[in-house]
Amino acid sequence: MAKYRKKSIIVEATQWHVGDPPLPGMQKIPWVSSLPEPDDPDFVIKTVIGNKRVKDGDWIVTGIKGGRYPIKDEIFKMTYELVDDG
Repeated sequence: MAKYRKKSIIVEATQWHVGDPPLPGMQKIPWVSSLPEPDDPDFVIKTVIGNKRVKDGDWIVTGIKGGRYPIKDEIFKMTYELVDDG
């Protein structure tokens, strides 16, 4: 089995928190679970593979083709490093 390294690309990303305004492409959806999560509203973002749920602390990444998608904070920190904060 061969080993591969992820090609280095630069993406735009914003960390989203409950209480922040929705980012472009995000929308609030009606709660669909029987388990109450009052501090965790349901937001989704439209991606090329369908709607993905956005949770408090997720990063919203804009990919190289302009698509947007959420990434959990711990995965984002293992995968990306800051190259420019401006």
